[in-house]
Amino acid sequence: MKTILRMTTFVVTALFLGISAGSAQGQARGNAPSSSVPMGTRVAVIDINFIFKNHQRFKQTMDGIKQEIESFEAYLREERNKVTAKTEQLKGLPAGSPQYKQLEEQIATMHTSLGLETGRKRKEILEREAKVYYNSYKEIEDRVAKFADQYGIGLVMRFTSEPMDATKRESVLQGINRAVVFQRNLNITNAIIDDLNRQTPPPRVSNGGNRPLVPGQPPRRN
Repeated sequence: MKTILRMTTFVVTALFLGISAGSAQGQARGNAPSSSVPMGTRVAVIDINFIFKNHQRFKQTMDGIKQEIESFEAYLREERNKVTAKTEQLKGLPAGSPQYKQLEEQIATMHTSLGLETGRKRKEILEREAKVYYNSYKEIEDRVAKFADQYGIGLVMRFTSEPMDATKRESVLQGINRAVVFQRNLNITNAIIDDLNRQTPPPRVSNGGNRPLVPGQPPRRN
């Protein structure tokens, strides 16, 4: 009889301790600060290179710079043709004559001037391109942050939707080094492109076989 009572007391005590522990854990969880990120898909991926290729205002700005470069290259060709013409003219003059020396100095001055002008233009173009890329990337970051806040995304990882080309070593190595090996319906690339191109609708484009998110809908995991 005493043995039975001891066993009963042990079971009751164990049950009481288990209930108390569970209650304490529940209170601890209830008192813990809740996540600041809303419920939903916590991770998404984005193809930054694809966005730059389809960001209409970025492309228009870069096309303008490209046209400026082409105009400057045409100007350089004209100036080089002038130098070539003067060099041919120099060959017909007696070496050491005053005319020869004068023309030789003109050619040297033209060479120096063209070199300096080309260097200045190159530096200017590189600085402008860097600024365009910087401003566009900061804009992309801003749109991604707002999208993530709206849909409760805690992490956005960069990936590439372009498939590997088995015939190109560089493409294969880039594919092997991808940070994202697999993703399913977490691609927010097209949603961000649509947001960026709100004033200028982009043409229909392929996104590497990934089904894009519909703008205005949160990413979801199937």
